Amino acid sequence: MRKDDENLYLLAATFEYLHAGSLIHDDVIDHAENRRGKESVVKKYGTAAAILAGDWLHARCMHLVGTLAGQKGLDIVCHATQSMVDGEFLQLRYAADPAVSEEQYLSVVLRKTARLISATCEIGALYGNAEPTQQKALARYGEKIGIAFQIVDDLLDYLGDEQVTGKIVGNDFTGHLLIPN
Repeated sequence: MRKDDENLYLLAATFEYLHAGSLIHDDVIDHAENRRGKESVVKKYGTAAAILAGDWLHARCMHLVGTLAGQKGLDIVCHATQSMVDGEFLQLRYAADPAVSEEQYLSVVLRKTARLISATCEIGALYGNAEPTQQKALARYGEKIGIAFQIVDDLLDYLGDEQVTGKIVGNDFTGHLLIPN
């Protein structure tokens, strides 16, 4: 395997580090006992270890992105990370509101999920030396995929099969932002 190929796979893996770290932090916030059908990190190892693990994964992501994609790559991933945190704050704010609007719901989805996938696509284009217009087009494409993914994931909480998804059906109904009626 060529070094460029290895670096491309490593760059792609950085987003899984960020994603996994954010899921660990989500489980701390939500006091979740399970994740994907298994005991959550916070349940198994405690809050302090879970926070540190999530922070380590986030730091590892930033280091690798900076090494592989430079300052522009760091700017992209940092904006996505800030957006994820903004989305978490919005979700906390809207969670107690049973009349959340579609616009509010989509605002959270955009920030918590879509911008992460958008950044993944944009950095791939940056790493591949795509033209700026192509980078932005792939970022928009990733954003649309992220929105669609999160809506389907949320619907699985209503309709999913626990044996297939590893998610307890109805688990997100308590204290979480839900798909508007």
